[in-house]
Amino acid sequence: MQAFTNKWGILAKAAAVAVPLLGVKALVNYFDLNIITVGPVITALIAGVFFVLAIILAGVLGDFKESEKIPGEMALALKTIRGDSRLLGTEWHTSGLDLHLKELLRVLNANFRNQTRWHLKEVNAAIQDINRDIFQLEGKKAPLQLLLRFRAELTNIERLSNRVDSILETSFIPGAYAIAQLAVTGALFVLMVADIQPPYEGLLLFGVISLILIAIILLIWDMDNPFEGYARVDVSILQKLEKSWSGQDIPSLVPENKTERSLQPDS
Repeated sequence: MQAFTNKWGILAKAAAVAVPLLGVKALVNYFDLNIITVGPVITALIAGVFFVLAIILAGVLGDFKESEKIPGEMALALKTIRGDSRLLGTEWHTSGLDLHLKELLRVLNANFRNQTRWHLKEVNAAIQDINRDIFQLEGKKAPLQLLLRFRAELTNIERLSNRVDSILETSFIPGAYAIAQLAVTGALFVLMVADIQPPYEGLLLFGVISLILIAIILLIWDMDNPFEGYARVDVSILQKLEKSWSGQDIPSLVPENKTERSLQPDS
């Protein structure tokens, strides 16, 4: 059901606007209020409006494509840290690293479910807890190369979190939205009072063009905030990861006695 809604939701919203406009167009035809003669100028106007919308759509598409990668990269970084920490044997359990990784994953999912706002302070606080765990492991003489890998993956998660916050807090060029809205409104008004013969062809053309133009505007608005709306990014990979980690205990890859010796300071 959710997939169906995401696929056809924008068109349904566009139709809710286009159908009343179509009724107004029928009234204009009925009362013979068509004041504009159809010609090459109107054709050029409609083509120009579609061109403007295409430019704006291409602009927001870049951020949207980048946003699609963020949940997967976050999940991979978390899985990498948790998987590599198994090389520490039982030491990673006592450090609190596993618990704080699960908490970070929970915070990320909670923020994605919120959709309208990214609580950066909560994410950074969860990241700092993991940083302290890494420093504790360094004090227990854990392999430096492994800890540096943890830090690199954690920094990547922080970078992605900052990027999500930036995407949610900023929008595409406001002036471009104003131009797009003005262009679509002007084109629909011209078509509404245009004398397209026969009348039933005019109604059909007006209905189809208005539906497409309004749907493109709604799509641009949705894609500008890729974590909410009908065109939102799929974050189910993080939700599935949290579910799989719930109550899960991963055994060590290294024999306990060998791990304990490797973490003891050299005499």
